[in-house]
Amino acid sequence: MKVHYRGSARLTVAVCVCLISVLLVEEIAAIQGGTQVDMCDYPGIAAVLASDTNIILCSGVTQTGDILLLPELCQNAVVQQLTVSDVTIKYGDGDNTIKLSQGSSAAGSLTDGVWRLQLPAPLSSPCELPATLYDSATMGLDPGSCQLVGFGADTLATQTYDKTTVRATPVTKSTSAPCCDIIRPTISDWNLSDWLVDDSVPLNCLTSPGAACSVADVGAPIFCETTSGDKVVIALTASAPCVPGATFVAHDLTAQDPSLKFGLQ
Repeated sequence: MKVHYRGSARLTVAVCVCLISVLLVEEIAAIQGGTQVDMCDYPGIAAVLASDTNIILCSGVTQTGDILLLPELCQNAVVQQLTVSDVTIKYGDGDNTIKLSQGSSAAGSLTDGVWRLQLPAPLSSPCELPATLYDSATMGLDPGSCQLVGFGADTLATQTYDKTTVRATPVTKSTSAPCCDIIRPTISDWNLSDWLVDDSVPLNCLTSPGAACSVADVGAPIFCETTSGDKVVIALTASAPCVPGATFVAHDLTAQDPSLKFGLQ
């Protein structure tokens, strides 16, 4: 796997190597599933389902009135599923629904491993929409508030949709995307080829006392609160090692902000 440096956020190998051991010693303190939460408390969170089986294909977040942000891996799953059945998107309070019809083309654009899916109609919900992405130029971040929020099971098994299964678990450490580039090749037990279509895209390396465990959590958003108390999204989960405390990667949604690092000593 190559080490990629991006933009002006070049970091030296020496700086990032010193963080590797910090990321790997996270204490295991919680079950994989985390704590049950209300979807409405997490603006823009969405689950993408196979309509014929109700199995969750992946997760994501809404952006503007009719755009859904999903990992590239989910793009492949949606396109394939549309040859078999409709695809249902659950969002808002968990009962709000929009469908992509079987046989339709899933329109959208792909940038840096994140698919911007064009939905067939604007989203509407009594809950707050859409998700707000973190912008360090205008927002302060409370790193102690960050959470991985997803619909996945406690094992590597598939998961059928039930809005009451959404769980949140703390995210306690994060590196910026440039530093994650350097750390990833040093972790020998990862099989990221199972999760990433393109491993050169901007990714953050994170740890949590919980764990993403199935494809249902691919795309699970990482929410943090700003210093003013608003929830914002910094990344979409890209890998699901199903090992509490293990480092996982997430698609960066901060324009590769080099200051997005916390919990590191």
